[in-house]
Amino acid sequence: MYINGVSVATDSFDVTGTGFGSFDGPALKVSYLAKLSAGDLVTFFTTQQNSTAAARTLRGGQDDTYASINRLSGPATVAANESILSRYSTSAGQSFATGSDVIVNFGTKTFDTHGTVTTGAGWKFTAPAPGKYCIQAVI
Repeated sequence: MYINGVSVATDSFDVTGTGFGSFDGPALKVSYLAKLSAGDLVTFFTTQQNSTAAARTLRGGQDDTYASINRLSGPATVAANESILSRYSTSAGQSFATGSDVIVNFGTKTFDTHGTVTTGAGWKFTAPAPGKYCIQAVI
């Protein structure tokens, strides 16, 4: 996970052996509390580092591969009773080749209260207001 282009949290699952193609489980689970300023960017990268393996395909599905970012608290730049919430998942598996760092495109919106996410190859969450955010992802 990156905030403004800087890696702040990593976790990995090492897959060994040959013939590895489609992966049936998460390679990354992250839960992170971050103090974000308005305009800060959050992105998620994944890579296939096993040189003997085939291209990796992420499982698609609302509960299999997702990112959830929620503002917990902060200055009153939004109403006290207003929440900033976003949750996106992948509906189809995203593939990437060995040795490539790829931004994960969580392209299916479950909800996004403030239009905070840009989907596609440049997927990113942009904090609309300062505060403490809970950032969770399963990739």
